[in-house]
Amino acid sequence: MEVTRTNFKDSLSTVYSAIEEADFLAIDGEFSGISDGPNVSALTNGLDTPEERYMKLKSIPWTSCCFSLDCVRSHMTRQSPSTSSRLLIFIYSQSRSTEPPQTPSSSARVPA
Repeated sequence: MEVTRTNFKDSLSTVYSAIEEADFLAIDGEFSGISDGPNVSALTNGLDTPEERYMKLKSIPWTSCCFSLDCVRSHMTRQSPSTSSRLLIFIYSQSRSTEPPQTPSSSARVPA
């Protein structure tokens, strides 16, 4: 199921139900700017330990914009080992960065 700005209110009860009924919920956030810029190699060092990689990646939500969440819900029943459903939630929110947002130039603005 895709959740967008146009169907958000109608989909909210389905999202709540899916979360409440889940035995396991996996959430994957897609962020802007992760692979851009000169510091991309600092984030992708294959020799890092899991702890080092986590420390490098945990700052991304504070400096980037989350534009989608992919949620997969698993539910165990006696009749079947598990069932799953996917929610793809498209988001565009302002970064939680401490710096003020950049104002786009007039040529870059998207009409409402």
